[in-house]
Order: sequence, then C-alpha cells, then structure tokens
Amino acid sequence: MKIFILFLFANFSLIASELAPLDNTQLDGIPHSAEYNHKPTPLFSSKQVYLGASPVGIGTDIAWKLRGGKGENVKIIDIEPGLNEKHEDLPKLFYSNNPISTEHGNAVMGILGARDNGFGITGIAHKAKFGLAGFIEEKNEVMYLNGVVKQIQKARELLSPGDVFVILTYIEGPNGFFIMSEYWPDIFKELKAATDKGIHCVQAAANGGTNLDNWQYRGLFDRKVRDSGCIIVGSARVVDKARIIYSNYGSIVDAFAYGESVVTTGYGDLFNGGPNSLYTQSFEGTSSATPIVAGAVALVSSIALQQKKLITPKEMREAIRITGIEQGGYKTENIGKFPNIGAMLKYFNLKLK
Repeated sequence: MKIFILFLFANFSLIASELAPLDNTQLDGIPHSAEYNHKPTPLFSSKQVYLGASPVGIGTDIAWKLRGGKGENVKIIDIEPGLNEKHEDLPKLFYSNNPISTEHGNAVMGILGARDNGFGITGIAHKAKFGLAGFIEEKNEVMYLNGVVKQIQKARELLSPGDVFVILTYIEGPNGFFIMSEYWPDIFKELKAATDKGIHCVQAAANGGTNLDNWQYRGLFDRKVRDSGCIIVGSARVVDKARIIYSNYGSIVDAFAYGESVVTTGYGDLFNGGPNSLYTQSFEGTSSATPIVAGAVALVSSIALQQKKLITPKEMREAIRITGIEQGGYKTENIGKFPNIGAMLKYFNLKLK
C-alpha cells in the first residue's frame, strides 16, 4: 500500500522570471525582492473568493467583526511535510518540526494564517497561533506511517480542547484510488484520540474520484462501524459548488470548499517576488478545500471560547452538516456542505455583537 501527501492537484507552475538574490529592503513599508524593487507585493485579498459573505464566501465578514472572530483563542497545527518559514506573508510558528520547505505547505498555511499586513493575502484565522508538524516522506511505508503517527501524537500533546489540526496525507486504497489516511488503523487510532480530547480534526477526503462507500473499503468509512470524530472534506467548483471530478465523495464526507482557482501563498503563478514572495491563484483539490473548512471551524471555535463555550468536535461537525450550504451537481455524490459561519454561530446560540 502506498502513502502520499496531497500534492497531486496542487499547481506546480511558476511564472518565468529572471531571479536576482533576495533583498529584504522596504518600499513604503511593504517587503519586496530586489528584482521587483520598483514593484512591491500587491494586495490580493479581493481575489480570495472563499473569504467574505455567504454563500460565495464562508462568512468572515461576520466573524471578523466579533471578539475572537479572527482566531485569537485557538491554536492550529498543519500536519504535512513542511513549508518555507521565511515567506514574507506567513505567521511565525509556535511549533515547528519542519524538515523540508514545500510550496504545498506554504499554500495551506496561507489560507489559514497569512498575516493581515496590507499586502499579499489574508488568512482566514490570521490571529490564531500556528504550528507545523512536518515529517519526512520516507519511501519505506512503515517509516512513513510512523512519521505521520508521531506528528499526530505531537499535535495532540500541544493542542487543547477547541483547537484545530489539519491533516493532508492520503494513501492508495485497495482498488488503486487515493483515499484519506484514516483508512490506516494506526492513523485512525491517533485521530480518534485527538478528537476524544476535544481537538477539532479536519481531514482531506483525498483526490481519488472514488465513492468512499464502496464495498472494497470494508466499511472502514462507515461511521456505524467506526468514527474518528474528524470532519472530512471534499472539494467543489467555484461556479456552481458541484463536486470536482477528482474529489472523493460518500456518506462520510461532511463539508466541502473550493477545489480550484484558490488564491494563496506559494508557487508563484500569481506573483513572483523571489523565493520568499510567491503567490498562486491556482491551488486546487482537497488540498485547498480542507484548510478553508478548517479556517471556518477555527473561527467558530474561537468565538465560542471567547464567550466561554466549548464546542466538541462532533458538535462542530454536525453544525456544518445542518447549517451549511448545499452542494451543486449530483447530490448522490455527497461532498457535504459549504460552511456558513453566520449560520453556525446562530446554531450554537453565540452572540453576534
């Protein structure tokens, strides 16, 4: 059985440019690279369609006006190989096990926590505390699994009830399609231990284009058989919220977000200001959808904690299923609901002022 990180549908293209050594000088208070010394990093937040009002965005327009509504009360850990901690727009990490810099990690962390600094993008939960639980992508499957398990354990140790972690690893299933990592018993055990502690786990459904209710998965994605407590995320098109063809689907999938044309940090096809100033408009798949959902979860949890309420992982998952926006396309290919923060806050009877 093979295990992979969710890089498959992330955009790897870069705009060609003549790169000079990076120069951390300033222009009007905005960092820029020497080769762009006449052109500071622009502000791209208007292109982040997942921000802002429902139903197009997840509802940050409501959350960001509330105390705790920018993630101030939660910690978020991303579990994947690594990211570039020198990127101009990414937050300082409170925990970093970061063996390798990857554009995928940059893109995920940007969606979640890019700083609100007047340039680049703005992360959904940009005032949260962030960690990176990285691991080496070993060719040996046992070593790879052990690395992932170890970082889930570390995240569980560092996080408290109400906090959030995002897991973006996946495996090749018995029928050759890519499926989410909780299929593997050791990973399932650790995920369940985390949610039992009260930590919100947001897990990518993976980019296999397969029905997770298929009999070949032996009922391991049937919550009547077992339940990790995680929120499982599929991906959809921007124009109609219909399932993207490569997104997995099934009864276990709770939520979806955009799996195409997502603007975030990394790669460089939107803007290339040097190795620490790359931005993309093409992040894709459940890799982009999962941190969008995780961001919504983090904001709701943070607002609840501000109001002295603790939402359990299963309560949060149920709230998304009840209050979220319906998917487009074939409803038989279930990818859950699109988070609506305003509706979730009302569901939990949280104050909106």
